[in-house]
Amino acid sequence: MAENRGLASGTSRHHLVLVPGFVGFDALGQLDYYAGVTQVFDSWNDPANQDPRRVSIHYFDNFPTASVELRATRLRGYIAERIARGEFAPGDTLALIGHSTGGLDIRKALFDMAADEAAVLTVDGCCPVRHDEILAMTKRIAFLSVPQYGTNIADFAYRFSNMIQGLSADAVVGLQLNHGALGQVRRQLFAPLESSPSNFVLALVDTLDESDERSAGTAAQRARQREARFQLTSWLDNIANDFSIIEDLRSETPANTADDPKVPPHPKSPAHFSAAERHGELDTWKKYGIKTHTYASRIPPRDVAASGVARGLVTGLHWASPFLDFAAKVTPRGPAKWLLPPVALGLEAARAGEIVGLPLLLSLLGQHPSLIFDIFHAACADARGPFRDPDTIAPGSLAPTFRRLGSTAAVARTEIAVGDSDGVVNTLSMFWPYDSADPTAHGVDLVDADHGDVIGHFELKALARPEPGGRRFYAYDFFQTELKFTQAQFDRLWSSVFDFCVSGD
Repeated sequence: MAENRGLASGTSRHHLVLVPGFVGFDALGQLDYYAGVTQVFDSWNDPANQDPRRVSIHYFDNFPTASVELRATRLRGYIAERIARGEFAPGDTLALIGHSTGGLDIRKALFDMAADEAAVLTVDGCCPVRHDEILAMTKRIAFLSVPQYGTNIADFAYRFSNMIQGLSADAVVGLQLNHGALGQVRRQLFAPLESSPSNFVLALVDTLDESDERSAGTAAQRARQREARFQLTSWLDNIANDFSIIEDLRSETPANTADDPKVPPHPKSPAHFSAAERHGELDTWKKYGIKTHTYASRIPPRDVAASGVARGLVTGLHWASPFLDFAAKVTPRGPAKWLLPPVALGLEAARAGEIVGLPLLLSLLGQHPSLIFDIFHAACADARGPFRDPDTIAPGSLAPTFRRLGSTAAVARTEIAVGDSDGVVNTLSMFWPYDSADPTAHGVDLVDADHGDVIGHFELKALARPEPGGRRFYAYDFFQTELKFTQAQFDRLWSSVFDFCVSGD
């Protein structure tokens, strides 16, 4: 263990660290990744206005689309900082809560630390924290909607990596112009969308409004607007320059992670770990007394209306993806394009067209609010895969039974089909880990919810005190499905997460 950092307090504390998933963040302006979780925590932590439990909640901010390797390294550094600075004290316990890719980040961070337990992380240029000190403090991991074996949607999106990065780069330029006179023009173009039935459209309009510095505001308001624009620009710039996470989430193991002696070692995603590596994880958790609990999300088949339009779009995009992504890849985006002024002028005209055409596209989306979910769900359910039942890859690796959240009855995993998902992750991918030698160490609860519901984005929620001309809402139902997830279900889910994180106290 590392050197003594001083005497522990009379009563130890539990620290809950929430790790965001794919394209995740702590907050963009007033938009929180984990929306409404603090409110549930406050109620759970002091339910009867008695002495609150000695529990603290922490929100970790990570790179949105960097590799799992890089995100996990950043997570290790974050925890080490909290220990070195005395926020996490001797005798305290740590629970890591990961949504989506955040669960893979947690696994990778612990896996790397277990590979060299005596290694030291130096904080603030002076203070050492050993890997085994972090491992010994960690007692619980909660997995929410985590693609433990990858997901079909990542293989689908991988086809458009260059296109997504190119559009993100264009958006950075557009955001830098989103103020003053140009900001006013943008507001006029987007004004018809302010009452859109699509929550996705409302979220985009709110984000642009919040990051538009308006001369009519106070100095404090303008500063907050500049800050929101900086946060959003930085987030998009990270996506534009590093989208390697999409490879880490694929259900089809990429070639550069194969165990081929001719291929140089490459950081692996836990979604692509071998059976031996997964057994090593279980052994590490057992050694340090770490237990996990999985919350697997799924939209029940009864609540998914078959969409021939979405299936047709997915099929069409599959065929068109090589051409679209190649065009994005060869399109010059830096200053070098001005070496050929006619080409540069044409490209800038096309990008201006993107800005003008965006309101029209969003208006169309507003007429079909469920279209985003329908396309995502169709991609997850696509029989062409490559996702398949992980039990056919590693027999005995998945929990054979689960409970429905709020119930104690065991249900056979065979109730879950390969194509079932929460709109982003194939549900069967969430059923790891399972240890046949200690089944109670890794339980699974099934939650009838989509991928955004479980982090608080299940309905439109208005800000109590919105600033004039800024963001109006702090939570959105990004996937507007037939299933109606409720506040009571959200409260029950997160109370269960918190109960698990302090269990054994």
